[in-house]
Amino acid sequence: MTPKFVLLSSAAVSRPTWSPARRSKFAASANIPIVNLNPSDILGTKLEGETALRESGVPYCVVRSCGLNEAQPPGRFVLSCGDLATGRISRSDLAELLVSALGEPAALGKTFEAFTLGGLPKLPLGDSLAALPEDSVDGPPEPDVSTYSLLKQLAPLAEVQA
Repeated sequence: MTPKFVLLSSAAVSRPTWSPARRSKFAASANIPIVNLNPSDILGTKLEGETALRESGVPYCVVRSCGLNEAQPPGRFVLSCGDLATGRISRSDLAELLVSALGEPAALGKTFEAFTLGGLPKLPLGDSLAALPEDSVDGPPEPDVSTYSLLKQLAPLAEVQA
């Protein structure tokens, strides 16, 4: 079975609800402009939409896109869970990811963030998706230190390419 509905959401949707301790622990993810600004509680509204989709029973996939940037060259998808990712992705790469997720059994029941590392060749999407955990009955996976550490190491690469 593959997802019947792929929802485009945003990286950082859960970050405004993080406790002060979690914000401190994952400061590089929490202290970004969209989290601090959160105009009209747009992140909260997107998080409510994700929750409604999960509760609907429809076979789904939620893609939390990092920042859209047309100057971002095409590249390798970096997918992660825990709402920790920061980075950039072009609209064309994001469209490719969304359409591809519809045909990927490994995308079913998963919520993940996505950005690209420009200039690197793409890897098979199914392999990357298979490595991600499925959502639990409580929702998507919680942030973890090892994912955070890895994403912090990649962040300078993503920012330089933006």
